[in-house]
Parts: sequence; C-alpha cells; structure tokens
Amino acid sequence: MKNRKIILSLLLSILLVLLTCACSDNAGGNKKASTAIDETKLQSTEAKITITHKIDNKTKILYFKGNGPIYQEQWIKYTSDGRLLTAYPEKIIIGQGATLIGDYAFDNDSVGMSEGGRNGLDNVKEVEIPNTVTQIGKESFGRLSSLKSIEIPDSVVYIGNGAFAYCTALKNVKLPAKLEKIPSEIFYFCEKLSKIELPKSITKIGNNAFGLCESLKEITIPESVETIGEEAFFSCKSLTKVNLPNNLKTISDGAFVDCENLNEITIPKSVENIGEEALGYETYAWSKNGFTIKGYKGSAAEKYAKENKMDFVSIG
Repeated sequence: MKNRKIILSLLLSILLVLLTCACSDNAGGNKKASTAIDETKLQSTEAKITITHKIDNKTKILYFKGNGPIYQEQWIKYTSDGRLLTAYPEKIIIGQGATLIGDYAFDNDSVGMSEGGRNGLDNVKEVEIPNTVTQIGKESFGRLSSLKSIEIPDSVVYIGNGAFAYCTALKNVKLPAKLEKIPSEIFYFCEKLSKIELPKSITKIGNNAFGLCESLKEITIPESVETIGEEAFFSCKSLTKVNLPNNLKTISDGAFVDCENLNEITIPKSVENIGEEALGYETYAWSKNGFTIKGYKGSAAEKYAKENKMDFVSIG
C-alpha cells in the first residue's frame, strides 16, 4: 500500500509539471510578435555576395538577380583614377529574391560631379522593386534627379531616413500598406511631388519628411497618426489644405512653417501639444497675417492661437 501511494504521488507531480509547461507555452504564444527592425542588416558587410547585376547598354536597364540583400559596393566600380565603370542606366529592375536594399544602395551623391553624378544615376527614371523586399535603407534612392515615380510593394515594412530625398523630378509615389512610420526626410526636397496617399498603418510622420515639397497641394493624415514631427511640412509653399486626424496628440516645432498658402487649419480636440511656430508662421521670426485656427474651447489649439496672437474660431 505504501508503494502504491508513492507511485501515485510521483504521477501527480509529473502531471502538475506538464500542465505548468503547457500553460507557460500558451502564454508565450499569446504575446504580440515584435516588429523591431535590425538596422545593422541595412549596412554593408563582408558577407558573400549572392546578388548579381548587369547593364544592358542598348536599353539602358540595370538588372539585379539573385537572393539576398543589395549593397552599393556590389555594383559600383571605379577605375584607379576615379572614373565610373558602370554605364549610365535609365531604369533599374530588381529581380525577385532580393530581400533588402541597403543604406545608400542607389544614392547618386552627385555633389561636386559635373557628369552623370558620382554613381552615374542621373538618368534613372524608373525603379522596379519586387515583393520579396521587406526593408529599404536610409538614403537608398537619394538624389535620383530624374526619377519620376516609385511604387513600393506592400511587403516593405521599414524605410530608412531620407530614402528618396532630393529626387527633384518625383511626382507619383505609392507607399506600402504596413508601414509603421513615415521616416524623417524621406521626401525632402522632392519639389515636384504634388500629392500622396499615406498608409493607414502609420503612427508618426518624421522630422522634415516632406520638407521643401513645394508642389504638394493637399494632405490627409490618417487617423492612426499621433505625432507630426519637427518641420514635417516645412516650406510646402503650394499646400492649401491639411486634414488632421482625431487621434493626433502632438504637432511638433515648425511642423507647417513657411507654408505660405495655408491660411487656416482645424485642430482636433485630441491634440495636447503644439510646438513653437508649428502653425501660421512664414518663417521662425514672422507670423502669417490673417491665419485662422479652428478648434475647441479650452484646448491646446485655443491656447496656441492666443499665445501667438492668431484668429481663433471655436467649433465646440
């Protein structure tokens, strides 16, 4: 009888351990998956190159083929006296299998160069990105002065700062549906960009994201956005209408400074913080005559209007 009690006790102990492990595993399964991005993967490494490229001199198309990341040094080649060996393409086609486009991968960086840009990409008008790419690095397509349109597949969940900065001919953009934020300076000085639809997934618009987009006429910011960064729409001189979301909390310093054709704006009740010279300023020193702020009594909008001696119209 004593042995039976010992065996039964052991069996109950084992069963208790098994149940505890099962509950622990289940709890772990309920945790939300992390969306953190390892930005070090966007930086070039000494890893084995698995992407190949070729230039068709007749069609002026630069092709990339293979699986894995694309980094600048994989395809940029110079002679000993600094002359570029790659012909000047008009189109870039990245084939299926590419997983990420690294920092500065196709940045033209034409400072101080008189012909073709340092990397020979002055004539690139089109870029095709496959739906196998999930990350695009910082300044990866910067200074492509002839690029007219770009369609980023929905597979992309991360874009680095300044990815399309100084693309002065860029007019049409499609952003991916799962993007969590508009990075800083992504379209800085894209002076031909006149309209853009922002993904409904974003929560923040980064600093200077649309700075000097002088052709941008109207912007609707999705309900998901809580923060508009510093100088996010700096010097958008054609901007006449801004639709702000009802979940917005912060409009940072200089967010809409030097938007000379923006004469009024409606601030939702949710806004808690409005930074210095965020609204209604021609420069950081001079406020805009006749600028009207519409908002709620006792709100951050009314406080900002009073402090900056601007017209305030109560909507509730």
